[in-house]
Amino acid sequence: MNKQIAISLEALAEKVATMFSRKDRAGNVNGETFILRRIDVLSEDTAAGVYQKSTGKYAIVFFYHIARGRSAGWQYFFPTYNHLTGLGKLQDLLHKCEQHNFKVSNQEKVS
Repeated sequence: MNKQIAISLEALAEKVATMFSRKDRAGNVNGETFILRRIDVLSEDTAAGVYQKSTGKYAIVFFYHIARGRSAGWQYFFPTYNHLTGLGKLQDLLHKCEQHNFKVSNQEKVS
């Protein structure tokens, strides 16, 4: 992860803590506050923010970086087990697509 991308990740992770700590935030019925405890880099373009809530519970935020386009920059969401199940299936599908694309690429070289 290059330095500027890492700096922007840290800034967004802190901003998430501030935004979700707002007492008047919709869904914040317990008036919880969030403190960023750490950022775990998962890959070149993904990371997880671990937050401690004022209730003592923890929350995980999944951050992913988009290199270009309208949504360029860091995006995030609070993952659930359903997200993880879907991403596991996506990993299998991506692997199958890569195998297919490799075969197609090699056929183009023969032609």
